[in-house]
Amino acid sequence: MPPEPFVTHTRPPRRARQVRILLAALIACMLASQSAAADDELSLLADHYSGVFSSEAQAAEDGTYLLVHYRTTRIWPDAGDGYWFYTEQQIEGQETPYRQRVQQLFRDSDGRIRLRVYTLASPERHVGAWRDASKLAGLERDALEADPDCDNFYRQTAPGVFEGGTDGRRCRNAWRGASYMRSVSRIESGRFENWDRGFDDDDNHVWGPADGGYRFERIDTQ
Repeated sequence: MPPEPFVTHTRPPRRARQVRILLAALIACMLASQSAAADDELSLLADHYSGVFSSEAQAAEDGTYLLVHYRTTRIWPDAGDGYWFYTEQQIEGQETPYRQRVQQLFRDSDGRIRLRVYTLASPERHVGAWRDASKLAGLERDALEADPDCDNFYRQTAPGVFEGGTDGRRCRNAWRGASYMRSVSRIESGRFENWDRGFDDDDNHVWGPADGGYRFERIDTQ
């Protein structure tokens, strides 16, 4: 049997090692910058979404739209999995809100910005929690329910402007004869628009505004 060849192990030239180190550092910086930019984008959208909003101006212009107060406030700031909000929607003149939700704004594994909406088991216990956090005492995240098919997806279409909505016909809805609902939103500093509509199996519009969504102006911060 012939002897094994003699192999000399040598270190790569110093210059090559330095180039590899610099490239690795550059890639790490680029990834860190991308991550920071993504976080900044999510933080900006969360800031736009927080506050007390009203559709008073739109209702004054067009009587087919109700005067609605939309209140949203940050909760669970240390959760570590995005931004969490408690929200209430209430028609002017009514004693209680007609909708209360917990919402989570986060970036998913595909890099998309999602808004997930959770229902509350006992919403009456939490009325007014947008201004009195003690009314959320005892609320556990495990008790919340959500349908991921009804998530809203957002992207920044202009500096500080975010647009998005639900995904096609995936969000099932049976209210007033609908089979699915579609939500479209535009959010920017100081205002946002939201247009929710229900459609039947033949894509006929069965509920929600026909001519456009509700326009909300921020009247206070949270």
